Amino acid sequence: MSKEEIKAAFISLGCDKNRVDTEEIMGALQEHRISITGRMDEASVIVVNTCSFIGEARSEAVETILEAAQFKKAGKCRLLVATGCMAQMYKEELLREVPEIDLVVGISSYPRLPGLIKKALNHKFRVCIHGTHAEDKLTPQKRIITTPSYSVYVKIAEGCSNRCNYCVIPGLRGDFREKPMVSVFNETKKLVQDGAREINLIAQDTTFYGIPENGKSRLPELLQLLSKIKELKWIRVLYAHPSHLDDRVINTISKNPRVCSYIDLPLQHVNTEILKSMGRFYSKKDIINTFKKIKEAGLTLRTTFMVGFPGEKEEHFRELVSFIKKYPFGRMGAFTYSPEKGTPAFYYRYKVPHKIKIKRWEHLMKTQRKISYIINQKERGKIYPVMIESRVTSESGYQYRGRTPLQAPEVDGCTYFTSPYYYRHGDMVDVMVTHCSAYDLYGRTL
Repeated sequence: MSKEEIKAAFISLGCDKNRVDTEEIMGALQEHRISITGRMDEASVIVVNTCSFIGEARSEAVETILEAAQFKKAGKCRLLVATGCMAQMYKEELLREVPEIDLVVGISSYPRLPGLIKKALNHKFRVCIHGTHAEDKLTPQKRIITTPSYSVYVKIAEGCSNRCNYCVIPGLRGDFREKPMVSVFNETKKLVQDGAREINLIAQDTTFYGIPENGKSRLPELLQLLSKIKELKWIRVLYAHPSHLDDRVINTISKNPRVCSYIDLPLQHVNTEILKSMGRFYSKKDIINTFKKIKEAGLTLRTTFMVGFPGEKEEHFRELVSFIKKYPFGRMGAFTYSPEKGTPAFYYRYKVPHKIKIKRWEHLMKTQRKISYIINQKERGKIYPVMIESRVTSESGYQYRGRTPLQAPEVDGCTYFTSPYYYRHGDMVDVMVTHCSAYDLYGRTL
């Protein structure tokens, strides 16, 4: 097969950190004269970038791989490649138990993919490739952006050193390794030159940036540096950690006009005993203090909670429900605990039955829905800049969907509004909120 004839299609599962990996792999393949297509039926290579954070993610990955394998029969696919966290975690088992897969390539071996694909196409072999955690993943990489060009994710670090007792990520991606600040700046500047107006900073723990070398977070310095890029309108901080969120970070987010007054801070639970068992080294008192500081700074706080962790009793769960009522979160998500082999929590006693985990999750989200509606009602009459994401023409003008600075892409609600004026995707326009639902805002231009 000639170089010009190789076409690769991608399916990226899981988090936005995985998405950035996919974009960099696509960029590497393109640099090696492998073209990228969005059509599975015309691809000679299909790459599935898998997630392995919880059991449901692994089930989704296997189902997706098997669906993609159908294109070996119905399409032009000659090579099926599995990458990502599940490929890293299960290695040879995945290659052995799913015969449709030709290549299993671990996270640390992404730079080898272009060569492996060409060799496998020419020589018809099946192989599992895994190396050590590669430092070259922290150098600037060519990316093919798969999000809208005006809103892009920037990964500032790889790996994690927190070692939470339920999480497999440190074992898969290694210890925390940060990108040099100048590399993050140059990458962001290039993305802005290409049309980005919103940058979402991501890592396993964004607030850990700078701590391994300096003993304190250098996230404030990074935010100040990025805010010097004139065309950049919004900088958003995702995946912060309560143990590393200090006053400097909060103040910088609050006072820098280019940084969204928004922070994503997964808490996982509020009961001190459960947090200790999770390996989260902060207490309920610490959470309350942090919550008050964030609110006093005028920031919107998004968090995530885990229900059904081993040892979580009914009183622990009721404590969590009572907490979100007393300290309401504008944005909140939740998920059920998934036992991950190899983590300390996998071997804990006092497992919570699956039915009870689901019941608790449903109750927590039902409670949060009511809270979100009450909070959203207070937005009536307020005016926000909204970044436009879609447009529908109607007889009375235009109907738009977008986001305010307090709504992160993909995880939060949206703002829907009407206007007699025509705007493009990525434009920003002031919108007055007129009414709301539990998660979305509705309004009109001024």
